[in-house]
Amino acid sequence: MASCKGSVQVKQSQLGPHLSHATNSDVIEFLGSLGSKLDGVLCDASGKVFAYYANFYSGGQREASGFFGIPTAVVKEFLAPLEKGEEPQFNMLGVRCEYLSLPQLRGMGLGDELAHKIEAQENRKAVVVGQTFYSAPVNMLFKDGDVILSLNGKHIASLRDVDNATRGNKFVDAAVFREGKVVEFTAETFDSFSSVEMRRRMVQWAGAMVCELPSIIQWLHNASRCQGVWLDTSNAGSPAGRHLSRHNLIVEVDGVATPNLDTFLDVVSTKEHGQTIRIKQAHIKTGRTNVSTLTLDKQHWPTTEIRIMKDGAVKRREVDGSVPGQDSTTQADLPTDCSSPF
Repeated sequence: MASCKGSVQVKQSQLGPHLSHATNSDVIEFLGSLGSKLDGVLCDASGKVFAYYANFYSGGQREASGFFGIPTAVVKEFLAPLEKGEEPQFNMLGVRCEYLSLPQLRGMGLGDELAHKIEAQENRKAVVVGQTFYSAPVNMLFKDGDVILSLNGKHIASLRDVDNATRGNKFVDAAVFREGKVVEFTAETFDSFSSVEMRRRMVQWAGAMVCELPSIIQWLHNASRCQGVWLDTSNAGSPAGRHLSRHNLIVEVDGVATPNLDTFLDVVSTKEHGQTIRIKQAHIKTGRTNVSTLTLDKQHWPTTEIRIMKDGAVKRREVDGSVPGQDSTTQADLPTDCSSPF
């Protein structure tokens, strides 16, 4: 494990538009560089960990947005229920939020009373809606550019306040500043961990990990226009790694539509070792399609259905008999590169 010691300036920042947004959280940005390949934790002068340092991807093959620090308070909220053997419950508002400065707000017609309240805040900024998730429940309520004044009666001064107000609440009472006036309404939230449930069942195929399209990705990118299975990640050197694009949808195999994981399994299980097949993919953001060909290598890259059980055990099933074996329940590790933006 590498370590880096020294002083570095940091500032509060926020993530840009990424492939998915499980949370609206402030992050730590470095005024300098700790290296493009170093990740881990950040400690203060006394050695106390205050943030997890990681790289964030905006989508595509190698489209990295940079390194940021995630405050430990955010990490602990997800770890606490897991340590008790419980599923995390994290309600989202269904909007991507960002900050606007006071001069920008004045230009939008913000009145003196609201401006003085924001001016009294430490950050002197307001939280505004940067983008609504296309299919989220709040889509018809919040509008891009809304200044979020309060949620459930609590003043909103930071991105953190937004998540704190929605956590554990199926509905929130919102007050926003829009087009020169205050608008109030009740908005429905949704559980972002419904996407995790979709990832409890995956298919390891041609060196790729394939699953149902996570709901958060569908909501954010209006992916309902394309019906397919999600290519989450792929191993370098595998047929999928050489010819397919991760974080996109597989919509057809040899001209047969694959709208869900069951259909995809039915189609690929009929293919033989060494057979060349055509894969049609759709770009998750634009819906643009392309067709690639790959040759199956079932000796090194067999087809396996993987189910992650509630207790953490991993159940594997050889789908097409490409490699001898029986159903088993094991704590075996998944591929080391089975990373994801979620």
